[in-house]
Amino acid sequence: MPRTKNYLRYVHESTFGVVAASQAGVSIKYLPMRDTKDRFVAVSANETVLFWDLKTRQIINKLTYDVGDTAVASEVSIIECFHGGHPRTNLIAVGYANGHIRVFEYETGMLKTTFTGHRVAITALVFDKDGSRLASGAKDCTIVLWDVVGEKGLFSLRGHKNSISKLAFLYNDEHQKDLLVSSSIDAVATVKFWDLQLQHCFCTLPGHSSGVWSFVLLKNGTRLITGSSGPELKVYSIRFLSDTEKQSASGKVVDGGEYDELDVKSEVEYGLQVKPLGQILRNTIAISNRVQDLTVDPDESILVCHSTDKNVEFYELRSDEEALTYAKKLMKKAARKATKRKRATEGGDGQDESLASEEEPRPVQSIESLEPQMLVDCEFNRKLGFQKLPDKVKSLDVIKFLKKDGSVSYKLAVATASNKIDTFNYEPPKGDQEALLEQQNSIESMSHRNDVRCIAISTDNTLILSASAESAKLWRLDSRACIATIETEYATCCTFANALNLTTSYHQNKFALLGTKQGHLQLIDVAETRVCETIKICDNDKPLNSICVLPDQSGIVCGGEDGIVRFYNYVWKELTDDEDDSGKQKQTILSLEESRTLIFQEGITCLTVSANNNLLAVSLLDSTVRVHFVDTFKYFLTMYGHKFPVTTMDISDDNTLLVTGSPDKNIKIWGLDFGDCHKSIFAHDDVITCVKFIPKTHHIFSCARDRQIKQWDCDIFIKIQTLRKHMAEIWCLGLSTNGKYLVTGSHDKSIRIFRKTEEILVPSEEEETERELEDERNVFEKQDNIVLGETDAEAGFAVKMTIETVKSTDRLIEAIDVFGSEQEKEREYVRLCELADSKKEPRPAEPERDPLLMTVMTTDYHRFMLEILRRIKSSELEEILLTLPFDYVRKLLIILVIFLERGWDVELVVRCATFLLKVNFGQIAASPTLSPIVYKLKTFILNRTKHLRECAGFNLMALEHLSQNKRYQSSKVLRAPY
Repeated sequence: MPRTKNYLRYVHESTFGVVAASQAGVSIKYLPMRDTKDRFVAVSANETVLFWDLKTRQIINKLTYDVGDTAVASEVSIIECFHGGHPRTNLIAVGYANGHIRVFEYETGMLKTTFTGHRVAITALVFDKDGSRLASGAKDCTIVLWDVVGEKGLFSLRGHKNSISKLAFLYNDEHQKDLLVSSSIDAVATVKFWDLQLQHCFCTLPGHSSGVWSFVLLKNGTRLITGSSGPELKVYSIRFLSDTEKQSASGKVVDGGEYDELDVKSEVEYGLQVKPLGQILRNTIAISNRVQDLTVDPDESILVCHSTDKNVEFYELRSDEEALTYAKKLMKKAARKATKRKRATEGGDGQDESLASEEEPRPVQSIESLEPQMLVDCEFNRKLGFQKLPDKVKSLDVIKFLKKDGSVSYKLAVATASNKIDTFNYEPPKGDQEALLEQQNSIESMSHRNDVRCIAISTDNTLILSASAESAKLWRLDSRACIATIETEYATCCTFANALNLTTSYHQNKFALLGTKQGHLQLIDVAETRVCETIKICDNDKPLNSICVLPDQSGIVCGGEDGIVRFYNYVWKELTDDEDDSGKQKQTILSLEESRTLIFQEGITCLTVSANNNLLAVSLLDSTVRVHFVDTFKYFLTMYGHKFPVTTMDISDDNTLLVTGSPDKNIKIWGLDFGDCHKSIFAHDDVITCVKFIPKTHHIFSCARDRQIKQWDCDIFIKIQTLRKHMAEIWCLGLSTNGKYLVTGSHDKSIRIFRKTEEILVPSEEEETERELEDERNVFEKQDNIVLGETDAEAGFAVKMTIETVKSTDRLIEAIDVFGSEQEKEREYVRLCELADSKKEPRPAEPERDPLLMTVMTTDYHRFMLEILRRIKSSELEEILLTLPFDYVRKLLIILVIFLERGWDVELVVRCATFLLKVNFGQIAASPTLSPIVYKLKTFILNRTKHLRECAGFNLMALEHLSQNKRYQSSKVLRAPY
């Protein structure tokens, strides 16, 4: 039997370099915490939610969910907050790209529950007014209502034809109706009104030429404002009708009035009238882009609209009194104009006599008497205009702020497309003064604005150098803190200079080298955090693609698309800086001096030098790799085989193997003795971007645009493990000199560190685990839940089968089987005891219990079965019961009767029984043997629930009595003695 080779596992240790970035969508919300409402924000950052302190620019908390090292994490797509006034009721709902929803307590960071009712990215979340329910919408065109307290799904709503863009509960203080408003980006049914009690859409608003991307409800649910791709915001009036108005609307149906069928139905049956009022024209500069979101402050005093560009529009929301005052002002102005026209006509100055016949405007008595469009103009002030921000806006939140002098300003927290958070103070215009938008703070030093293109680790394993299109950053490897940001050109490659000046005590990692897209080589002074020299390398501004430090620390070799390999020697220059009046201090800096060149006919994509400083491998645009001797430039080998030019390669420390990676998705392992290809491996599903040998081994790491990092053994040509943590394409990776740390950079703007552990890894077991995960993923992606008795209606069950629910279903079936076998053992034991008693013989020994009973620390199989039911997650209970075979449904109903008879966990048992009866009603009704069971369930459920109601009512009255006594005792202390 062949011996299995074991390896040590690399695990994900930390992620940094992200402020506000996510491929699924960025969302930012103010968090009222620690007696402040404008200091803390929550923002989505790939697979986590970060809590930022805007004052200190530090992360105070992080919401994440560990899925393990083999599973694929999903990124956050949207967040929604609910402030209940208590740490246990301050909730934040996080929607993910895989359709999961997790509810956390945002002050403690504790996970409250997880909901799995969608299969694709969540696009809309909203809590109701008391935080007990949560509505979610996703790209699967489905809306699901969740019970946050009961931790279960209530039902799903279907009717939209495209992604859900926004949701909102519709409330009115005078009319208590349970309504939900939803919008979608489809052009057919863009806004819908749902009755949650009937689970029915009773009203659909047409009239939008394109999808509605956002909307807001204002003024106690009486105004609806929608934003789409058009140049205007549409305003609708929502009115709750009284009984008299319902009868009046019903009469219009009989008389064949001017109302359409949809409006009449909503008015008569639901007492809700939705009518278009008018529109608010957007700013002419901003109409080129669609509305991305509409945001209103909690006091409903300002409306903020931002599109997909840098423009943010502001609209003042006037109260009814302010709108009435403004309308009277307009009427007076119109009356004065009419009087002037009349006098001009009577004076015979040649004006049109038709102006004299115009009626003078009637005085305004109430808001309702205004024309619809004039009412919109009075309620919404467009004069606030728009502001252009420095970066593209992805998400924003706004709150109202009162200054010490009593004036009003607004604070905006903006998450931009460039991976940073900006805060602004907006002051509306006053009189002749223009609106003022002042930037207060910016969190940007802890992240790159663009993709991390190259990365390197210092030789002493203390610093990380990362570079992107606009800057290079230095990080501490141990603390992950950014210690410096250096503005550079567009980086393509980087490395630490590893230069040692023997005449002084300068450290090897004092300088770093950066190759740019413009063909320059930038020399960075790490200590002073500046670019001390820029050298032009490539002709015709062609990119410099690769830099390699010579092993003898004498210089570097670099090459670009101009086809010239250049060797540079380190040169130390002395500069003089004035220190004081008494003398001067000498300063020594590193510089480069060109020594040799090697010219090729094709452009160079990458190069590397062997550890013994003997061989130089150069990859060319003709898809070949040429190997030359370093000292004489004599040709040695040529490697053919890649279909596309090699973009990354590395040589092992023992100078025997060369590994190459290419856009053809293959990794090829070559021998440097004869140039033979040892193995060609189809390694990734997309373009390979980087390969590197682990120091002093024949193991390599490879990364690609398929978001995966893979470790390979180049001796036996097997995959060791796969790391799936990045949310987007991986551009680069770096390894520490001791091989303990792996650092990667990606298109998701994050830098991730993986650490080698002492855990033994067996590749065959790892491959089996990955195969199982892939099979499970494929099964559930293709599977649709089929519920018996459910038709293609607009309402259905909030169910989604996952691997966790399948495992829980298997455990429940196993528990039912154990219950049946133990029950049969007990019956047989009772029969044998009765037989022994009749024969006056000793009773037999009790049967042995199933070992599974001890997993819940009991020997009673009834308690065992109840504990298995209790351990099922509340949010997954219906999904598990839904997948039970009917034979086990029958057995479980019999068990539930026993539990109800004993009065055990009545609420859970009733919930299980009612759901099973509902989804299996047809088969249960057709089964005569189940009729007695159903009758017993009915009797026990009525009796037990009645007892629970009486108990709850008694306890409620007792608590109210205690509260009254406490109030009486506290007031008695303040009474004067007789």
